[in-house]
Amino acid sequence: MLDIKVTQGSYWSGSQIPYWLYMVFTIFPITGLLGIDHLLLRSPITALLKVLSIVPLFGFWYFYDIAQASGERELLEKYGLAIPFYGPLGIGAGIFNGSETTPAPPDSPRPWRYMLYAITTYISIFFPLNKIVLGDYVGAGAHLLMYILFPLTFLAIIWSFYDIYRVTLDTEGIFDKGPSRFFPATWFLNSNFDRSVLGPKPQEPSSGVFSTLGRVVNLATDATLGTGEIAVKGVQGVVKTTFDDAEDVVDTGAAVANNVVKTAGNVAEGVAKSVEKGAEATEKVVGLLDKLPGIADKIATDLPNKIAQQSQGKVLGSPVGQAISGTTDVVKSAPLASITKVVGQAGGAFGEPSISTAALLFSVGILAFSGYVFYTLRNTLRNDREKSDEPPRDSGATRVPSEATG
Repeated sequence: MLDIKVTQGSYWSGSQIPYWLYMVFTIFPITGLLGIDHLLLRSPITALLKVLSIVPLFGFWYFYDIAQASGERELLEKYGLAIPFYGPLGIGAGIFNGSETTPAPPDSPRPWRYMLYAITTYISIFFPLNKIVLGDYVGAGAHLLMYILFPLTFLAIIWSFYDIYRVTLDTEGIFDKGPSRFFPATWFLNSNFDRSVLGPKPQEPSSGVFSTLGRVVNLATDATLGTGEIAVKGVQGVVKTTFDDAEDVVDTGAAVANNVVKTAGNVAEGVAKSVEKGAEATEKVVGLLDKLPGIADKIATDLPNKIAQQSQGKVLGSPVGQAISGTTDVVKSAPLASITKVVGQAGGAFGEPSISTAALLFSVGILAFSGYVFYTLRNTLRNDREKSDEPPRDSGATRVPSEATG
């Protein structure tokens, strides 16, 4: 019932009330005896109790507040007001402006409007003056119309007493949700008025029938002016462009993968031709065989790492990455993870090393070794043929005349 935290400066993000002004409200008989000084602190229950205690306690609470306001300023600023026969409750702690407090933000609602709203709610039961104080002119008109229309007059009176109930017993609810409206006005209006008028929370979007109709009218106006069509076309263009870009990325990634596969085939074919040509010259074949183990080791060591790095998107700075990025800007600007995924689906050109790598190396070795064997056999047969068909260089060197022997 007693919402103490809404009276404190921490709830409003700083102090709001000059202490001298509070003392004026406390000492002045009308405001002091009627509890308006407590309404200034947003404490309606203690304000009501203070009024009800005037006669039975002979105004004791009034003099009690004057004594603590004038003689215990530091305690009031730090710990808040105390209640007679009970003690401190923390009412208004930190709400008074001082050297040790930080002022509340400028857009934070001040206590004056709540004080006037509470006073008008108590005194204007048959006229919605409290709603005019808040600026709720639509709600005030609806409330007044309900008074005029005889079948709804009883509901209008209930609405007035319901406002008194909320001001007194649901202070925090007013600040959090806003001043309430009543049936049947809620058919056309929001159930609560703007909560930022009295409380620190921002305004909520409207949801009443009038607000809905207003939004429909605005949409119809926009459509008439063509803005609705432009917005739809703009959205369609964005969606189309997005899907077109995605399709370009996929197509480009597939093309790159196919080019890599073709390039790999060309490399294999070139290696085979090189080996075949190298077989025609002994020194080239021997040099190739001498270098082949080192090349094979180098390929077996570096190729899996390069392929793995490229699949992870880490070789864009390498010659291969520069060649690919030079082929298309889309691939370079696209996310590397997406390119890797697309290329992997396009044929596994950038996938992890498989058995085909070892088979390629083994085939190169077989070709080189076969060329070397073929070349050796051919030279051996040629030498044998040349030896068998070669005529004697000097017939006298092989046969000695009989005259000379005899």
